[in-house]
Amino acid sequence: MKETVTELALGKRRLTVYQPPSGKIAAENGSMAYLLAGEDFAANLPQIAEMLEPAFDRELPPFFLVLAPPLDWNVDFTPWPASRLPGREADFRGGAPEFLDFLVAEAQPAVRQAFGIRSVPERTALLGYSLGGLAAAFSLFTTGAFGRVGSLSGSLWYEGFLNYAESHPLCRTDVRVYLSLGKREEHTRNPVMAEVGECTRQMENLLCRRLAAPGQVRLE
Repeated sequence: MKETVTELALGKRRLTVYQPPSGKIAAENGSMAYLLAGEDFAANLPQIAEMLEPAFDRELPPFFLVLAPPLDWNVDFTPWPASRLPGREADFRGGAPEFLDFLVAEAQPAVRQAFGIRSVPERTALLGYSLGGLAAAFSLFTTGAFGRVGSLSGSLWYEGFLNYAESHPLCRTDVRVYLSLGKREEHTRNPVMAEVGECTRQMENLLCRRLAAPGQVRLE
């Protein structure tokens, strides 16, 4: 079986689904990863899946990769309303709770039905980039649908997020979490965004204290 990339329309939203060459095995295993990023990632889903495979090699081989782009980054990937950053045009409007509800209640069942994939939360990952990484981290406190969560250069500097994380329980303590911090994020000229390094390290510390076993969180 060859790898395929398929678009799946759900109302006004559109998902892009990458099916690996061994899609039948992935469907039987229930191995899936959802990616919260922009539509421009769609053209590179096979390459992105290949890059992610080493991280999942032992426990999530092979896997479907589903791109779930936002209609508006400042809405779908932010947990609550917040003021715009200096130099930016739009405020953050806080639509991540509704977006995550859509992902769990509508997108997951539709993808599983379309491709015959078993429902196995332990083998279902949620990954996000930038504000998408923030939404992925936020999901740790709102749903137990994902057994693996990755915040890739996540916007963990977001106003009030660390306070929220400290004051709310994780939905599951057996989740595996990957946090990445790029080399340039901490050196941006924007003073709010420059706090991302310290915020990410604080998030790692919080998770190390709360997760069930050592080694469930990794920061790179």
